[in-house]
Amino acid sequence: MNNKQLILDKKELIRITKSNSKLKIINNIFKILESFTHTYPPFDFRNLIKGDYKFETLNTFHLLNSYMYGSCHEFVFLTGYLLKINKIKFRVIRLESKTNFRSHWSLEAYFNKKWNYLDPTLCIYFLDNDSKKILSLSEIKGKKGNLITNKPINLRKLVRYEKDQINHGFYYKNVYIFNNSKKNYMKFFNHTEIVDLKKNDYAYKKILNKKINNYCYYNELNTNFNYFKIKKTNYSYGFKFGKKIFSNKKISFNNLIFEKKIISNRINLNNFTFPIIDIRIFFNSENVFAKLYINKKSIKIKIKNKSWIFNSYKIKNIYSQPIRNFFLKSSKNFFKYEILVLSNGFNSLKH
Repeated sequence: MNNKQLILDKKELIRITKSNSKLKIINNIFKILESFTHTYPPFDFRNLIKGDYKFETLNTFHLLNSYMYGSCHEFVFLTGYLLKINKIKFRVIRLESKTNFRSHWSLEAYFNKKWNYLDPTLCIYFLDNDSKKILSLSEIKGKKGNLITNKPINLRKLVRYEKDQINHGFYYKNVYIFNNSKKNYMKFFNHTEIVDLKKNDYAYKKILNKKINNYCYYNELNTNFNYFKIKKTNYSYGFKFGKKIFSNKKISFNNLIFEKKIISNRINLNNFTFPIIDIRIFFNSENVFAKLYINKKSIKIKIKNKSWIFNSYKIKNIYSQPIRNFFLKSSKNFFKYEILVLSNGFNSLKH
């Protein structure tokens, strides 16, 4: 297994989505999104404004190569980037229903001299039943019943099984909503608005507009794995809102181990390609003292030989931000270390 197998780069993205037909481009994008899981995002990009990896899941490189899951926000901005590299303009739409799912994000893409409504989360668009042309948001709202979709609407993709938050507990309790998906989806159109991404009405939007100036971008990290042996593992951890979780009936996480043999007392990782879940070190002695630097935090600990460091010491809020930078200096040399990472990406899921 190597970087060519694991990483979906920008050139490959263009290759697998491009077409002379705009509608074909949309359908190619939807093929990518069909592998994407709708659930709680790994991190809330609105809460990462002080970290080294601001807006982690807005970066298409991270989203496609590490995660492949998130909320409708992640679906929309990923789609926005894929439209952008195909030179198709888009705008974000917020939908709201007082009786069903409260709110939902989708978008409109501009082609064929008009705006066309797309729902990236459900991979659907609406067509006029007579002309078979894609409809805009305003056209959908103006139609009574003479419209169809490119495929049946299935709201079960929006189900979240956890009961731990009031907003998302709604999905769990109101099972009846999913029995008539199209009828209940149409209630989203009760209130709609075009989201002004440039409006600095929230702290995260102010920083994003100042630092990145784009909600849909691609920033590639180092993808040279030549110094590591990459191993599959039975571990299955992921992240939810900055906390480590196990795979569940909604999503299955794919982990890999990167192994490096080296005689040293130091590890220095910068901009590691995949988010780090844990690290373990192999010594010739049972215990050693070490100093860690993780996301600008300095921690002194005693490390047990061959044990996962983060799991053993329960470091508070260690996953509140993605871990891609890691420095360790130990009191004795070690001969090997292993990095456990989340590799839930598009290419990883295919292998």
